[in-house]
Amino acid sequence: MEGVSRQGTFEGHKRTSLSARTNCAYSPDASILLVGIRGTGRSTLALVASTSLRFNLVDSEKIFHAKHGQTRTAYVAAHGSDEYRRQEVELLRSILTQHPKRAVIICGSGSVEGSGQELVRNFATSHPVIFILRDAGDISRYLGSCDEDFVSDLVHRSTPTFRTLSNLEFYNLSDSAIAMHGKDQAGQPSLLLKNVERDFLQLCSSAREHRPGVYTNKAQHSLSAVPLERRFFTYCLSLPIELALKFAEQTRGVDILVDAIELTIDIAPLCSANSLSHSIATQITRQYFVTRRSFQLPIIIHVISSMERGLQDLLAREIYLEVVAHALRLAPDYLTVDFHLDDADISQVRSARGHTRIIGHYLETSPSSNYWSSPQIWSLLQRMRRSQCDLIRLCQTATSRADNQGVREFIHSAKSSEKTDAPIIAYNTGRHGRQSCYLNQILTPVTHPLLRNPAQIGGDDRSWLLTIQESQSALYSSYTFEPQFFGILGADVLASLSPAMHNCAFESFQLPHKYSTLQCSSLKDLKTLVHDTRFGGASITSPFKQEIIPVLDHLSQSARAIGAVNTLIPLRSNGLDGLLARNETGPAVALYGDNTDWIGIYNCVRRHLSPVNAIRTNTTALVIGAGGMAHACVYSMIRLGIRAVFVCNRTEKRAQELACRFNGKTYSIDHNNVDNLIAGAAPDAPMCGPADVRVLPPTHSPWPTGFAPPTVIVSCVRSAAPDGPEDLDVPDEWLANQTGGVLIELSYDSLETKFIRKARTFSSRGWITVHGLQVLPEQGIAQFELFTGRRAPENVMRAQMTQRYTQLA
Repeated sequence: MEGVSRQGTFEGHKRTSLSARTNCAYSPDASILLVGIRGTGRSTLALVASTSLRFNLVDSEKIFHAKHGQTRTAYVAAHGSDEYRRQEVELLRSILTQHPKRAVIICGSGSVEGSGQELVRNFATSHPVIFILRDAGDISRYLGSCDEDFVSDLVHRSTPTFRTLSNLEFYNLSDSAIAMHGKDQAGQPSLLLKNVERDFLQLCSSAREHRPGVYTNKAQHSLSAVPLERRFFTYCLSLPIELALKFAEQTRGVDILVDAIELTIDIAPLCSANSLSHSIATQITRQYFVTRRSFQLPIIIHVISSMERGLQDLLAREIYLEVVAHALRLAPDYLTVDFHLDDADISQVRSARGHTRIIGHYLETSPSSNYWSSPQIWSLLQRMRRSQCDLIRLCQTATSRADNQGVREFIHSAKSSEKTDAPIIAYNTGRHGRQSCYLNQILTPVTHPLLRNPAQIGGDDRSWLLTIQESQSALYSSYTFEPQFFGILGADVLASLSPAMHNCAFESFQLPHKYSTLQCSSLKDLKTLVHDTRFGGASITSPFKQEIIPVLDHLSQSARAIGAVNTLIPLRSNGLDGLLARNETGPAVALYGDNTDWIGIYNCVRRHLSPVNAIRTNTTALVIGAGGMAHACVYSMIRLGIRAVFVCNRTEKRAQELACRFNGKTYSIDHNNVDNLIAGAAPDAPMCGPADVRVLPPTHSPWPTGFAPPTVIVSCVRSAAPDGPEDLDVPDEWLANQTGGVLIELSYDSLETKFIRKARTFSSRGWITVHGLQVLPEQGIAQFELFTGRRAPENVMRAQMTQRYTQLA
């Protein structure tokens, strides 16, 4: 592992089963216990988690002070360390007994000494116990009185104990520790904890819920959380874990376009060192969370075993299982399990996997002739099926290009024989196997130009891997796919920013598609578009967002709730497969409508809402306007978890109609429910609402009593007049929230509307203003993903939209 010593072992550690040290599937209501030394940020993380999950915050230090009237340090000085430890253990016993559900508990360092360790171990059998780590320099700066060398030594000595007591771990990265991907938030002090908040809530979600790849801080389109293995032509970047930090810094602000990251961990150096030391385990954790923060993508952990390289010995097997056990403590979305292992070892991994999805993996480096039709491959397939793998990945080193035909015949035979229900990933490795890679449909490994230098990746030649652009180009060059055309359909779209965004996204992927303006005065023109076998989809704008609904065969939940459609997709086959296979051309058999307007608003609120203003039961929102965008806005507020939403409009009647549409409604937030295209949401699927939508008169009335001032305000009044309507001016009292919030202006006509200017006068209170030009790309990004099935290049689309807007202005 780069920059990490290979010396050292687990102090006092005997190699044990995975289940003794890894996580399992916990009840969503199970309390969460945080352990670690002082200065790692446990209190902040506990506050973040308790607010988001709506759990009680139980701080053992505050309880100790309330009980004894002294701080811990003062109590030790007055009563001695032995009595202090006895009191700590009794306090811990009381807390764990009284708070088994719906609490985030901060455990004092002194309470996990002696008999306190047994209490924590017992608690960990049915609850998440998360070990919090942090850079020694950050801890030293927080404590102030300890130098970095002392802290490093303390971390080194305490880590073995905390690691054996816990079943999960989290690395609390400071923003200064990593060159951040995307926008720098340093200029907005209230947002400094956003990255930590997102990272930690993702871990809590992964440990508590079976939702691989679903990110808690971002709303996406109706298909965004269909598992990667159910989509067609998905890609994972193969990234050696020791290069994670360097690669993140090199790609700062640049989208890498893949669907997932496959972090590879080669155990060969660990076998040479004869152990997995705690220092290397900590480095693995740190690099994992660097990757999580930098790319915000599902992560596959692939441990490269020496068995895969033909070195089958007891030490290699034990170290492999130790690395796998440690990987499961990070709650990755996917983990590969090498089927060179025996069934007992594989069963052990499955019992400790928690909600991580298992990819049964086998690489044959010395294949026999006709390997893909041999009894060996079918026997292996059945063994993976018996082991209940979530996915199956079979690979062999290609000896000739003829092996690629063998893969295709094997996949066809496996699907037609129905010998397994698990999705199958199958391809040949090496330069001769590249054709089988770009034709593989599920989580195809790809590389990046920065990772193609053998000297940079330790001499391991990965040059045979294609980039995602090369893979996409090969699919169209081989006529597997054909070019499509898209456009924005409306009565006044000639100045639209959408073509600039979408065409640059196509170019970034090297996709041969075109996106243009489709100006028309009637929906009669839609029939001509739909009958064109190359038509891939359209953005729908005024005046057709409601008018188009009767001609559609399927509607997403969001489009149905809002009562408007802004995204049209032709389906070439019925059911979910038709919606997933959006790259196919041919006659359309059905039309699907979705709405991404709400996504732009939702994501901008989540991106700019500071942790101190995290949405609680008493959070309120204000929507100004009652038109189509206001409908999408109210829906986004409900989906955010804000139950009290106020609407203010010049015409009260329209505001009342808007309120009636949403008031009292609940909506499923089960992303896997694509309405009538697949089975409905499970009975226990999470819900948002019921909504309490009220109307405010269009006058300078006081804010309603009994409700907290709003922390989210959105102006949906689009007007060419820079000052906007006078009667919808926001009174100062409505901006009285002491910790500020987010104000969004959806008018694209001017960068300096009256609403924006007034909001900026309250920036000192923590109010953050967001212009519609930040919302628009979020909508377009979701549309691009709906059109193509590809993850949109956000930085490219934002840059092109800004450039085009500047030209028009």
